[in-house]
Amino acid sequence: MTTPTPRTGHPYFMYDEVRAQPAAMRAALVADDAQRAHIARELAGTHQVTDAILGPNFLLPAFAGRGRVYLSGCGSAYHAALTGADWFRRITQGALDVQAVQAFEFIHYMRGGPRTHDAFLALSHSGIASATVEAARRAKDEDGMYTVALTAAPQSAVAQNSDETLITTTAPAVASTYTISHLTMLTVLADLARRTAEHLRAAREVALDLADDIAAFPDLAAAALGAEDQIRQIVAALPPINQVIYGGGGPNWATALEGALKTREAAYLPAAGFEMEEILHGPPASFDDHTAAVLIAPLGAARDRALDVLRALGQLGVTTIVFGSSGDTDLAALANHFVALPDCPEAFSVIPSTVLVQQTAYWLAMQRGANPDLIRRDQARWAAARQQYVR
Repeated sequence: MTTPTPRTGHPYFMYDEVRAQPAAMRAALVADDAQRAHIARELAGTHQVTDAILGPNFLLPAFAGRGRVYLSGCGSAYHAALTGADWFRRITQGALDVQAVQAFEFIHYMRGGPRTHDAFLALSHSGIASATVEAARRAKDEDGMYTVALTAAPQSAVAQNSDETLITTTAPAVASTYTISHLTMLTVLADLARRTAEHLRAAREVALDLADDIAAFPDLAAAALGAEDQIRQIVAALPPINQVIYGGGGPNWATALEGALKTREAAYLPAAGFEMEEILHGPPASFDDHTAAVLIAPLGAARDRALDVLRALGQLGVTTIVFGSSGDTDLAALANHFVALPDCPEAFSVIPSTVLVQQTAYWLAMQRGANPDLIRRDQARWAAARQQYVR
């Protein structure tokens, strides 16, 4: 595949890839149906076994039961693992023990933990993240775990070190910010969690009820794209800032982490993601009127705490932007800027919220004259730094 000529102004490839996400998500929902159904059965631990005592032709339905299911990755893929683990636990009603673990941590700090009847999902957009590749190899070859790669690169090292591979997207991705592959990875994870839950008696009814909600993911992303002009105007109206903080709770804690990462990558601007409560435990000492805060607060427990956070930030002169449920007049009254999320369950508000933080990062990059496609890999110092750790 020929590498496209780098772009030097808006629209950058990141912009096109953010806009293309609804179509890519629709494609992700219909791809690999048979394989995804098979993997879901494996994760649930349900399969047919032959009982030699009863004869080779007698099939006895059995519930083998997986132990733990680990979701692992680095960077944006780790954020997807956090969200995916949350969805698996919710959708399976806790019937599976599902944990997100950063890939390096899995390799070096979990010896003795994994077992042969556990499962491991290795998440990597590029398929070449060295820690994720090594984590998949260890899970499969050393720990004997059932290992599945979720990646946009089916011929990559992470796929070669896994038992099976689920392709997250075939849409072209040029920008190094991993937007389109991130949202399709989330879509695949939600669909896989739903399919897995359908094999679990305690969760089957919930899984069936959620089918329409997950099928609506592309529409949620498209609705969030409709806020582009509003996001652009908010960014243009910001006073001079030297840092951005993102806050979210529950399912949107990972969204806050992702928003901060996209802002650092795309706009080269210091940014941090916080769990909503943790914003109040020390960090305000570093906030002032050169700080912008983005709070992701749809209806739910974190939304109630966001009211206190907004009051505190207001005392410090922080410019506040809230992504909240439509009609939430209390949040809107306290925030400098309010963007309404499309109606959906709090757990799935991750989808439109992710699109909004991607757009925020992009327009911050445009304001600052940064190239969001390259994350500074075109600049000598940053290219040299990268050579120190890329294997």
